[in-house]
Amino acid sequence: MQIGQGRGGFYSYDWLENLIGCDIHSSTRIIKDFQRLKIGDFVRLGPEGYPFYNVADIEPNEAIVLYGGIDRQTGINTWVFSMVPLVDGSTRLIVRTRYAFWRVITEMAHFVMERKMISGIKQRAEGILGPQSHDIV
Repeated sequence: MQIGQGRGGFYSYDWLENLIGCDIHSSTRIIKDFQRLKIGDFVRLGPEGYPFYNVADIEPNEAIVLYGGIDRQTGINTWVFSMVPLVDGSTRLIVRTRYAFWRVITEMAHFVMERKMISGIKQRAEGILGPQSHDIV
């Protein structure tokens, strides 16, 4: 619920995102003020002028569907986060991305960053980071 620039960050390689000016600062904890994401909200990838996603759908405690795109000619990108409960009581996070443009250039970088993001979310969900409080938002 709190992903995005100016919110909880992306739990990935902040230093790498910041090399291209994204101004990302990933939170180490849940921030109550950022739990109010709703359909139509923006999930920014960087400051004003950078690309962003719109929230297309939210199923509380189950899924978030994001979409973005420049225009009809470039198409729509989607980014879906889905939580699936497992029989052992744990939860699996499934993340799916579809690019309609710049795929050849962005796919590998996105794979590396998203893999780190999923690991970062897992660490936070399991409390592996501990009670750190250096959040900058």
